[in-house]
Amino acid sequence: MSEVQTSRTREIIWEDPTAAVQTGKTISGIAYLKALQSGELPPPPIAVLMGMWISEVSEGRVVFAGISLQPTWNGAWRRDGNLARLRNGLCSAVDASRRNELYHA
Repeated sequence: MSEVQTSRTREIIWEDPTAAVQTGKTISGIAYLKALQSGELPPPPIAVLMGMWISEVSEGRVVFAGISLQPTWNGAWRRDGNLARLRNGLCSAVDASRRNELYHA
């Protein structure tokens, strides 16, 4: 009988978002999202962590896609509700940016 692997590790590599944030201050929201989508700007660290990306950008519409990563599963081997909360937060951020209320710290 084989031994069940109970622990796992995951290495996360991301780029410092400072340059992307500074660029975002100088361009329109849709241009910023398109630059993220094309890879011209690096993705936000949370997108790397959660395995998410922008798959479509058009006026008034942004589509996020992602993969279900095992660290986001709950004890019943289902995706955790935190993914839904993150998605709602991203939607709120996009809505705010459309109203020019989103600022970059």
